[in-house]
Amino acid sequence: MDSFEIGDRVRWVHAVFQREKQDAEGIIVAVHPAECGMPRFDVYDIVFRFGVISLYGTQIKATSKPIHYPSVLKHLHE
Repeated sequence: MDSFEIGDRVRWVHAVFQREKQDAEGIIVAVHPAECGMPRFDVYDIVFRFGVISLYGTQIKATSKPIHYPSVLKHLHE
């Protein structure tokens, strides 16, 4: 299981029942480590073009594609 850091680009791979959000790409802006110490249960705040969503590490995958929407880039500089 991957562990992610602030600034990593990721893809939401398990957006159940939300077709418009499946495979959405975003940037991690905060990391909340799991109390049990297992990275798969870490929670990540991710900025997507439709807003900030908190997801478990099991719901995202790393991506190296550039992200070009201004709302994400603006949020990173706040």
